[in-house]
Amino acid sequence: MKAYPSFLIRGIAVVTLSTFILNCNERSSGVVPATTKIDSLLVKAKDSRLMPEERLKNLRAAYHQNIFTKDDSLRMAYYSKISYLAASQSDTALFLDSGKNGMLLAKKRNDSLALGNVHWNYGIYFLERNKLDSSYFHYRKAYRFFQDSNDYYAGKMLYNMAFISGRLKEYTASENLLYQAIALFEKDKKYTQLYLCYNHLGVVHKNLGEYDEALRNYDTALNYWEKTSRNPIYYFDTQNNIGMVYQKTGNQKEAIEAFDRVVSNKEIGNLDPALYARILDNRSMSLLLLREFETLPSPFYKALQLRDSIGNQEGRVMSYIHLSQYYLAVKDTVKARANAETAFDLANKIDLKRDALDALLLLAKTNTEGRNFYLKKHISLTEELNQEERKVRNKFARIHYETDSYIHKNERLERTRLWIVIGSIFLITILILIVVLLRQRSKNKALEFEVKQQQADEQIYLLTLKEIASAEKAKLEERRRISEELHDGILARILGIRLNWERLKLEGEREVIEAHLKLLNHLDLVEREIRRISHDLQNEIMLSDTRFIRWMEQLIKERADSGGFEYEYYADPCVDWEGFDDYFKTNIYRILEEALQNCIKHAEAKLVSVSLRKEGDFVELKISDTGKGFTRSIHTSGIGLRNMKSRTKKLKGIFNISSEVGKGTVISVTIPNDEKL
Repeated sequence: MKAYPSFLIRGIAVVTLSTFILNCNERSSGVVPATTKIDSLLVKAKDSRLMPEERLKNLRAAYHQNIFTKDDSLRMAYYSKISYLAASQSDTALFLDSGKNGMLLAKKRNDSLALGNVHWNYGIYFLERNKLDSSYFHYRKAYRFFQDSNDYYAGKMLYNMAFISGRLKEYTASENLLYQAIALFEKDKKYTQLYLCYNHLGVVHKNLGEYDEALRNYDTALNYWEKTSRNPIYYFDTQNNIGMVYQKTGNQKEAIEAFDRVVSNKEIGNLDPALYARILDNRSMSLLLLREFETLPSPFYKALQLRDSIGNQEGRVMSYIHLSQYYLAVKDTVKARANAETAFDLANKIDLKRDALDALLLLAKTNTEGRNFYLKKHISLTEELNQEERKVRNKFARIHYETDSYIHKNERLERTRLWIVIGSIFLITILILIVVLLRQRSKNKALEFEVKQQQADEQIYLLTLKEIASAEKAKLEERRRISEELHDGILARILGIRLNWERLKLEGEREVIEAHLKLLNHLDLVEREIRRISHDLQNEIMLSDTRFIRWMEQLIKERADSGGFEYEYYADPCVDWEGFDDYFKTNIYRILEEALQNCIKHAEAKLVSVSLRKEGDFVELKISDTGKGFTRSIHTSGIGLRNMKSRTKKLKGIFNISSEVGKGTVISVTIPNDEKL
């Protein structure tokens, strides 16, 4: 009796891909309405009420219409739907084309979930055509894509691989895969999938001869079935499996009870005629094993008739074998041989070698003359079957090896790619650092050059000031000398001449005496003019002693005119400001200049006060304004402030600035009264 009925082969695609179809619908919903042409064609392609040719025609039309779909993700989803529906159709080219296009789009988008779906469809396609090795290969590939992204789909792929492993009698591998799938399904409480896994575990343990374990798994499967929507087909299939365990262990009455729980249901004939025929055939076999021939062989023929009506060729082979066994039991060797020959011919035709072996044994029992011929043929076919199974196992081992090698290769490539990325990032970082360092070095050199240039400019400025001061000093000395010469020399002589002249007693005409007096008056006027010039020269010399203070006031006045503010200026008159050297005066002047510039640019002040005082051993320059003020974070970054601080530092002084928004700013520069200054 078949361990893996056609019900499961057909049902596995529908059950395991129901979520996939919903997934495709979810991905396309919200993008294109369900009434589009492709959707309507797919609905017709799935309509079981239409003839297969009509459904295939709609599916082809949907494929050609999908070529014009512009959105890649939507076109990929439609190809997945078309590929899934085409997997069970006779149009191989349609499936392969839609599968290939879906694969190309999935690779283009690097969509692991879509790639898994494509391989899933290929698995169904090859399973429908009984190419188990190819089906297993694609299910395994799909599992690798789902493994890290979707536990539910990964579990389905494990179940499908377990199903195929069971078909190939790799029961240990099948059991291992099922337990892996169960772990994933239990995590998400997928009760339908848990039912399928435990039901299949029962089949595996039955084939291993572990009948008690098989029954426990079937009970567990039914417990999970109670938590599902209770698809009656699942219940009927498990009851049939339970009946087959009892049949194997010789408990035919318990087996018949299990079969009767299904046969008594009137719906099964309409829901699944193939399953009904199989259960009816199995029940009849239990009656045969009990040697209760009263109702036989009518149920055997009823099952055969059902299988004929639905084209179930595998089921027909089993019916003919069971009929041969029945007729052999009732000593009708002619009919037994006829049914065995029919079973053998049909098994060969559809390549069911194990059923052909059973038919050969029956032929050997029913034909004593040809017994040796059939036994030799049985041995030959057994060896052929063993060789084929060995080849398939080797092929599966190769699939495992190639798949694992492919995975390891991808992992190595990923690691290599990761190291390349890390190395590239490292090199780029080094290059960036080198560029930053070079730029910083260039900036430092530029800054150093600027500092040196500034120092040179200051030196030139100081030298210029010294030259001007020397020239001014020479001028002042010359003026002092001229003033003294005029006052002490020329003026004294003229005074002496005038006084002596006035003492002279002149006689003569009145006009001459008047002219003489006029000349004396002119001489007095010349004396007064010389005295005034001498005094003016002395005043200029006195003013030169306050030139620095006047320069400061002139600067403030110019900035007040350009900035539109009033000013107050005070310089301690008791201090000899001209006694300070030019280096001190230059830096003080520049600090004041920068502070006033900031008042114009930023403060918007109405009044600026400047004071220059000497307090003990310190000189203090204080600039305050009534402007808008600023916050601490703003005033610390200005170039002007940095320059003022730098100049204060050169004078070994202390620079302090305080500001309050809305009230103004105060700058204080305190410099020690060093002798060198």
